[in-house]
Amino acid sequence: MVVPLIIAGVLAAAFLALWVTTQQKLGGVRDELTGAETQLSAAKSEVASMNDELDSTKDDVKNLQAKTDGLENELTGTNARLDDANDTLRKRTELADAQALQIDALSGERDDLREEIREAEEKIASMAARPGVVVGDMTGATAISGGQAESQFETEFDTLWNLELARTERLWRNSVAIDPTSDHSPLDDADNALRQAIEIEAAALREDVGALIEVDWQAEPVQSSARRLVVLRLAQEMLASASRAPGATRFVISNVVSDSDTDVDTDTADTDTADTDTDNDADAVDSISEIRLEFISVEPDGETINLIPPAVTGPAFEGVLDIRQDGSSAVVLTAADTVG
Repeated sequence: MVVPLIIAGVLAAAFLALWVTTQQKLGGVRDELTGAETQLSAAKSEVASMNDELDSTKDDVKNLQAKTDGLENELTGTNARLDDANDTLRKRTELADAQALQIDALSGERDDLREEIREAEEKIASMAARPGVVVGDMTGATAISGGQAESQFETEFDTLWNLELARTERLWRNSVAIDPTSDHSPLDDADNALRQAIEIEAAALREDVGALIEVDWQAEPVQSSARRLVVLRLAQEMLASASRAPGATRFVISNVVSDSDTDVDTDTADTDTADTDTDNDADAVDSISEIRLEFISVEPDGETINLIPPAVTGPAFEGVLDIRQDGSSAVVLTAADTVG
């Protein structure tokens, strides 16, 4: 009996020791499990924090992507505007080059015209200094026949008149025209080139020196190139004299009938309202009428303005020009048949 009891006691002690050891190990495992769970919780917290940071990073990436897209769009627009600006600059450069070429061409033409005008003025002065020779040549006093001389001098006066118109057009482009390289010249389609040329001279003085001068044309159209040339040169001299006069003035060009020395009725003389046949009556008007050039104030009293007369006196002008001292400084060009 004792032996079984001893064996049972030994077994019980062994089981007790085993149970104690097992409980100790189980406690350690439980502690490790608790530590692992704590670490797991910490790891989950870290994962959650990292997920939040990841979401924030993703949001930042999206914002950066949006900004990048916006910058790319802005860059695209800037490049497009830059291309447009380059294209505009290229076109303006081409236009500037073309205008520079036109200006160079006009400058060359201007220099040529200046030389031609200088030669023409010398020729005019030479003709004016020897009116008898000129008239004699035109009436057949030279070896050239009368018809040939008349044709030759008409051609020469036509040339001089065209040169003077070229000078007037240059003056218009330099002083009056808004765009001298492309504006259409008013002389090209003018019905009365002489009247238009005088109006250009007055307009140039208004632009250059501020002269308040307006042209009042009351005369019939002048048909002879020589007579047109003389009238225009007289007008240029008188306009130059009046350009410094104070106040506004009216430059009146009218016809004076030689026989009665009275003004032609302006209602019939004004080229804007004349109903007569110019082709049939032009020669008669040129042959019987004088042309009077004078300045009148535009004030209500319409007083005639006294000016220093142009230097057109002397033997070369006798029988051709008359400076009337009738309370004014009017210049009268005598009837056409006395000047050829």
